[in-house]
Amino acid sequence: MNRVLFMLALTTLVSCATVPQDEISAISRPFTSIDAGQRIILSKNRTFEIKLPSNPGSGYDWVLSIDNPEVISSGSNRFSPDRSGRKGLGGETMWSLRTRSPGDATLTYSYQHTTNTRLSATRTVTFMIGVR
Repeated sequence: MNRVLFMLALTTLVSCATVPQDEISAISRPFTSIDAGQRIILSKNRTFEIKLPSNPGSGYDWVLSIDNPEVISSGSNRFSPDRSGRKGLGGETMWSLRTRSPGDATLTYSYQHTTNTRLSATRTVTFMIGVR
């Protein structure tokens, strides 16, 4: 019985706490490879992040290609090493992006060797973004 009352109170509390749409400027979590292949719909002028596992120490790094830069603009990216501090484990690279105008864009991340460009990408991750 207590659990039912708690859930009812929580539902009421959540439904009362609304944020005006124009005050939301960033998605609360980064998109990952789990979100790849699904259509992601965002409003214009919104910042969002994409996070992918990486290990630049191996000689490979992600290369981002945006097919429609009028819809999505790329900002900064940063690498965060594995928290254990052990060398060779890699970490994650996070990109900050922004929607610009309504339309569709495809973000293609290719994991490529940084010095030997003749080598094929070892992995490709694609995000389909719709801006409304």
